[in-house]
Amino acid sequence: MNQLTTDAVSSIDWLPAEASLVALVREAGCAAWAAGIAVGLADIVGRQRGRTFLANTGVDGPELDAVLAVDGGPGLSSALTGTTSIASIARSSPDRTFTYLPAGDGALPLSGIQRIPTFRRLVGKVTGGGGTLLLYIAEEDLPAIRGDVGDGPKFDGCISLGSVKDLALELGAPLLARVERPADAPGPQASAEAGSNGASVAGPTDGANRQAAKSKLLRKAGIPVLVLLAGIWWVVAGRSADSDGSAEPAGVVAAPAEGTAAETVPADGPPRIWAAPAANYTVLVGSYVRLRDAEDRSRALSADGGLFFVSPTPVRGRTYFRVFAGVYEDRADGVAAMERLVEDGRKEGVKVWDVRPVRLAHNVGTFDSPEGATDRIRELRESGIPAYVLRDSVAVPLFRVYAGAFESEEAAAPFGELLASQQVGVELETRSGVAP
Repeated sequence: MNQLTTDAVSSIDWLPAEASLVALVREAGCAAWAAGIAVGLADIVGRQRGRTFLANTGVDGPELDAVLAVDGGPGLSSALTGTTSIASIARSSPDRTFTYLPAGDGALPLSGIQRIPTFRRLVGKVTGGGGTLLLYIAEEDLPAIRGDVGDGPKFDGCISLGSVKDLALELGAPLLARVERPADAPGPQASAEAGSNGASVAGPTDGANRQAAKSKLLRKAGIPVLVLLAGIWWVVAGRSADSDGSAEPAGVVAAPAEGTAAETVPADGPPRIWAAPAANYTVLVGSYVRLRDAEDRSRALSADGGLFFVSPTPVRGRTYFRVFAGVYEDRADGVAAMERLVEDGRKEGVKVWDVRPVRLAHNVGTFDSPEGATDRIRELRESGIPAYVLRDSVAVPLFRVYAGAFESEEAAAPFGELLASQQVGVELETRSGVAP
């Protein structure tokens, strides 16, 4: 058995480049441990590949929801059956490299999900766009599949979380790797005991198992065996803990940078987690030399509804004020939106180039009400700074105010310097959210 280093785990050499639909199947009774491992694997894949989705398909698998602080509501089955949309259930965060699709209320077994036409379209959209879809499955769900998914998409591979027998045979897909469960991680008996008293635990409690640096990758008989310590993605009762075991109190939001409006998230309520799809693309409607002209155009377009905003953009040493429309996770959605704008007369001509990959923006404040966000935008406008708001997609949303939309850090730098000169505290980040 050859032992490799932690770097080998992070390089995802064990995941073939063509593997875009992969099953993560947990051992029966090891839900608490496997959930943390699934999150860790999704993070590794997301860092290397980007555009990674972790979908929870288990009807009896709320452990992923607990780890990722998702509290019930519509999920994957609701989106696939047309009750809601994929974008509305997607959960993403600036500190995660993947998007989570929860099972939600009224979840369907995988054998049912794979036969839904919408699921086939989802798989095609993700894989066709160069993404990776990881499906979290319970071993108990396998007997209903038996390698026969009808017209559903075929897996490119599977990964065993713990000891799952005959996994490749059951799914009709190659076994890419197996995650070895440490001896002191909660096993079937421990998980059953935790379930009987209502405890929610994601891994062992000893401090040594919280050290990510001790992850290993082993290979045996040609099948990689990933030895990942559950404490790497340690979560207890929905709170992330650091290496010394301390956890941030529920409801507390990190203080904003100096000069940024205070975030008005209540400290005495439940945790408020930003959960929204990535805002990777925006449609360019027009470009102007003067800020006033761009703002006038943006206001006129907004009169008929929709999100329109202005972003100062450097082009060959000169600043132009671009008018943008909407935010979209996928380029295809942006193209479709652009075509609608042309049809209703709010944009001249369809140009694929106009669907811009402006994923970066300056965060100038997050608020728990639209009024707070609007006040912040009004305050910035009085200083000659255009801004806009995106919201997350949960039942009780947060509202994040952004300034600008840029394709690179270099393009964002001049506007950032202007904000700093006016003592506006900002943080350049990857955008996420939906139109308010």
